[in-house]
Amino acid sequence: MTTEQTARPKPLFKDDPRSKRVIFVPHCLLNQNARLDGSARHRNVMTKALEALTAGDVGIIQMPCPELKIIGLDRRGAGPDLLIRETLEGGKADAVRAMAEELTREVKEYRRYGFSVLGVTYIEESPGCEPLTNAMRKVFDEAGLSDIPFVSLPEHRWEEGAARIRDLVTE
Repeated sequence: MTTEQTARPKPLFKDDPRSKRVIFVPHCLLNQNARLDGSARHRNVMTKALEALTAGDVGIIQMPCPELKIIGLDRRGAGPDLLIRETLEGGKADAVRAMAEELTREVKEYRRYGFSVLGVTYIEESPGCEPLTNAMRKVFDEAGLSDIPFVSLPEHRWEEGAARIRDLVTE
């Protein structure tokens, strides 16, 4: 048992129905409006993935989108995916690492209160998700959180992505 878990405060209420299970998901999974114009795959949320999450009895934590937070909603000036990725991994790497550090603090806080952090999901080959999850892996390793799985979700095969989420939340 880690120090964070042993220092857990006592619950305030006896009948707390929460599952105490959480999963971190990419911003666009719950909000397709954050995507670059013309790149959305759904009208609002990625329905199949959301169904798998809600059926899994887990709390859903929406991670920030580095593209949206750092570059903005209108990313046409940023150029193709490669340029977006280079921007986030190059000159804006400190901002991406700061996001990873904030998410690490959240994970530690959930664990301190006895929650199971089931994993971090991200969009495969996303120019925003990959720099963030790479930074998260490094910060998680530094914080002793390397046991948390990272699960990629295929961009164009949502049945497969939903199956990966189901596997993660039913283990």
